[in-house]
Amino acid sequence: MKKIKSEKIKKLIVSIEILAFVAAAILAVLWVLNPNGNYEPFTVICGLVGTGIEIFRRFMKPQALTDLRPTPNSTISEIHKWLHNNSNRLNLSETLPHALDLAHRINDSEFEHWVKMELYGYNEQGGMKESDVVPEYREITGRHMDAHNRMFTVNNLKMDIVNSTRLRFGVGKLEELSKADDMLNIRDEGIINIMREHLGVEVFRFCFSPVEVVGVLNNIKLKLMEWVRKLKLEE
Repeated sequence: MKKIKSEKIKKLIVSIEILAFVAAAILAVLWVLNPNGNYEPFTVICGLVGTGIEIFRRFMKPQALTDLRPTPNSTISEIHKWLHNNSNRLNLSETLPHALDLAHRINDSEFEHWVKMELYGYNEQGGMKESDVVPEYREITGRHMDAHNRMFTVNNLKMDIVNSTRLRFGVGKLEELSKADDMLNIRDEGIINIMREHLGVEVFRFCFSPVEVVGVLNNIKLKLMEWVRKLKLEE
């Protein structure tokens, strides 16, 4: 269903309120001129309309107004406000495209580069450069397994880093993984080669819980909120 613009809803609400007020004022004048007239039903209707609008404002605003997506005609400040209100509430796959639009509009290349990598992944498609690294907040813990499903373990605390990895996937893939009911597995040829070369072990896959992915998504949301808060806008 096509979303109605926030401004149109606001104007519609104001128009209804004005009509209800004008109708109530006319009824009041008629009552003064003719106290014996039957104005009660119409007065009740006007009162119900006013009360209904107020209830809508108080209880329906988060769903009916705040959640309305920006459109190509939205201003920079409108997009920024929407991101500020929804970055922590909605999925990243819903908010990051608008963050990318905002970054492009305000010509913030650093923010745009970060959004692209989070949206498309830390890879060539996401515009990852040689100087870029997969950030620490994308790190998850798990266990490396060999081709025979045997777990690779280390007893040296200094080597415990091998029990973690950093996810490169874009947020859409991460959201999909976070919904899994069973343990997840990925195969990173880079890490496999490093462990073969430096540790002399042959691993086949990295096994981890979907809960780890949920943590990564929450971290990215926090980073997005930080970006949105510190942006300096000029219309």
